[in-house]
Amino acid sequence: MIGIQWSRINVSIFFVSIILISLILHKNVMNLDIQGIHSWRQSQTMLNVRNFTRYDSCILNPRVASYNADDCNIHRYEFPIMQWVFSLFQKAIGEDIIIIRLLCFSISLLALIFLYHLFKEMGISKEANLISCGIFFFSPLIFYYQVNPLPDNMAMSFSIGYIYFRLKFSNDEKGRCLILSTLSLLIATSCKLPFLMFSILSIYFFCVNVFNKKIQKGISIAIIELSIVLPSLIWYNWVMPSWTGNGILYGIFDNQIPINETLSIIRFHLCEMFPNIIMYKIMWVPFIIGGIVLVSSTFLRWVYPLIAITCLYLILQINMIHTGHDYYMMPFVPWIYILSALGVNKILTFKNIVFSIFIWTSFLLSPIWTYYETKHKWDIEYGYVNENLFKYQTELIDAVPENELCIILNDNTDYIFPYKIDKMGYIFKDDILPTSWIEDVIVNKGVKYMYSDSRTIDEKEDVQKFIDTLIVQKGDIKVFRLKK
Repeated sequence: MIGIQWSRINVSIFFVSIILISLILHKNVMNLDIQGIHSWRQSQTMLNVRNFTRYDSCILNPRVASYNADDCNIHRYEFPIMQWVFSLFQKAIGEDIIIIRLLCFSISLLALIFLYHLFKEMGISKEANLISCGIFFFSPLIFYYQVNPLPDNMAMSFSIGYIYFRLKFSNDEKGRCLILSTLSLLIATSCKLPFLMFSILSIYFFCVNVFNKKIQKGISIAIIELSIVLPSLIWYNWVMPSWTGNGILYGIFDNQIPINETLSIIRFHLCEMFPNIIMYKIMWVPFIIGGIVLVSSTFLRWVYPLIAITCLYLILQINMIHTGHDYYMMPFVPWIYILSALGVNKILTFKNIVFSIFIWTSFLLSPIWTYYETKHKWDIEYGYVNENLFKYQTELIDAVPENELCIILNDNTDYIFPYKIDKMGYIFKDDILPTSWIEDVIVNKGVKYMYSDSRTIDEKEDVQKFIDTLIVQKGDIKVFRLKK
């Protein structure tokens, strides 16, 4: 494969090949409903999509399943542009999960396209560019979320787009690149607020203009960028006061953890997160070489702010990211793969057959290695909720008429149980259901049914008086009709 002439047709064949390989490796999950690692976050996303599709298409009103808070199921968090767009497709095509997974895959393809053009703008050779893009596409983190509905994936994709267009604007100063870069930042920030950190790149170029005594130019560009990204800032200024109890707002300043736990988390990130999840071990060779290239280059100084801001983000949010929230690490992806591409490019410039074989072998093995590393992540057990929800989903959905509000317990996630049974209502956790709530929702909210996997609750004498009949039992999940 060494010495290939990378014509446009060969480049197209390369990209079509890695796309088909990824789809083949995802074949067993494309028709699989939400399950596996981070099912709770995916279920929350899907509840937004479902409610946009069926009930309220206003993008300002993302809804979940819970009416516990003030009898309102509107839950405004990130701006739900991805969820809303997905709902448009569902309205046109249907609610099959494969539609959602293919849309998620399309977002990942967009990231791939942006990355290819970014590397091209950086002067990476075509061969190194393609190999680096392929390794990115088959990294465990990217591979798992390629077909899973999380706004973080869309935010990361448009962050790469922002970096590409902003760098291109700094090189050729074409106005459309400035507009496209800031629109990309707007979308990324709207999807997930932490991705606003990438605006550090604009701040860096502003400082460069000031240093070069182009102050008026720097201010003009800054005004344009701020004007375009302003709608996202307005949204978060509106909704963030309602995020009470959300630890992400304050990070280490709100929920401090012991130093030994912090050191354990850092050790996990160094030994597992970075080498085995965001990347894979063999790619540390080009990554380290890319770091050396970065240090020795005067044209790549814009990468330093990206590294600094993401490392600061990790420090400030280390208690929230902990060891489980791998998708919180997506802001690291752009600069990690920039360094990897620099390393691959440098290795290939040696024109050494052994080095070339090493790089190509690393790339060719990445799909196989990643597939076997990630295939367990869709297992039901990693949802950390009652497995009977997955085993008996159809029967549990059919047990209660559509659109009936229900009491639902237990669900410590607030999202998976109602999503799987396709019902909304009043959701409880930890075997806690005040008797006064039962009476209130029956009398005042018209609730007629209760889903329960808690014998601690549904066998209590003061709860039994509200139960009419047992409709169905699947595993340890019982569905009751309540007395009026």
